Amino acid sequence: MQNYPPGAYASAPGPGWRPAKIKTAATLLYISLALGLLRGFWEWPANKELSLLVYLIVAVVLAVLVLFIYLIGRGVNWARIVMLVLFLIGLPFAVLDLPHKLTAQPVPALVEMGQVAAQVVAFVLLFARDANAWFRAMKPRRR
Repeated sequence: MQNYPPGAYASAPGPGWRPAKIKTAATLLYISLALGLLRGFWEWPANKELSLLVYLIVAVVLAVLVLFIYLIGRGVNWARIVMLVLFLIGLPFAVLDLPHKLTAQPVPALVEMGQVAAQVVAFVLLFARDANAWFRAMKPRRR
């Protein structure tokens, strides 16, 4: 890992330029969302009795998550922090329920494990030292 001095990205090329770690992290978060949709369709037969309101709420949450990932890719630091907090809140529930899910529905459980793995790698990349420097450098550019 390279050590970048403070302000290392202050002279980064062009307004749309992003470090490879940020691009990779955003891609992993999008993949995680796609895996979540796949898992939802896999589990759908068991959830047929859910109301339209539940599906509407899921659609709104997905849209908000897509927006957060987009903002992360644009260098919006608070979106990165909110996504991390949401991940940390949900992680214990995913881990505690995993043994039951593996026996009841192993394929969706394995997909969920893939989601969690993608998210862990994404957050490691998003909070690496050089990623932190890029987010700091992006703050003055948005003003």
